[in-house]
Amino acid sequence: MEKQVGSGRFKIDTMFDYGTSMFGRSLSEAIAWCADQPLAASPEESVDFRHRRALVEEANRLSRVAFERFNRNFDEWDRVTATPEWHQSRALLDRADPLTLSSLDGQLRSAALKPSVPLDQFENELWAKAVADVVAKRSAALHGTSIMADPHILAEGRLLEFMPSETLMDGAAKYSSNGFFDVNNVPPWDIWVCFSEGTLVSWVPPILSEIANSGIRANPEGCIRWAKQTRLV
Repeated sequence: MEKQVGSGRFKIDTMFDYGTSMFGRSLSEAIAWCADQPLAASPEESVDFRHRRALVEEANRLSRVAFERFNRNFDEWDRVTATPEWHQSRALLDRADPLTLSSLDGQLRSAALKPSVPLDQFENELWAKAVADVVAKRSAALHGTSIMADPHILAEGRLLEFMPSETLMDGAAKYSSNGFFDVNNVPPWDIWVCFSEGTLVSWVPPILSEIANSGIRANPEGCIRWAKQTRLV
């Protein structure tokens, strides 16, 4: 299925009809908004940050050792958590406090677009309201001008799907994405495009695709994923 969005063209295979004019306008406005934001995928970190990240990596290594002792069998969970490696890994995580290692927390979470509803509740009605609120604020901030997405940027960026009702809120994606996702696996609101059928669709700028992918890989329940698409211009 090939659809026209802004001035770019790409094929998408998912539950959404991305070809509507409303979706195209919201997507173009998200791209235009991001174009005016200072973006970084790997901001400079302090010595303390780097040290604590090393502690987390060592904790993860020890956790893997504990699991591998029992062939990664979750039926042996009690025995896994009784191993010295597991206890050492938990102690390291307590020292590292991994959820505070998020250099990108504030990026693409503009105060001007902040949703008016809390993002730690997961009813579809609340999410539909939150996303509509962000889209309306962004459109007003851009003065409602007719915006056409640059086809090159559109082709290089990616569409991301998040299912609020499926999140386990474990923080793994937040750590792995350096704060691109929050502790509840929610992507930053500046890039939200629409909410439909229990799914939030966002547009990820090219520079942030790799770090977003790191968060997706770390997400065990699969509540965040790339839309199935072939990007063309």
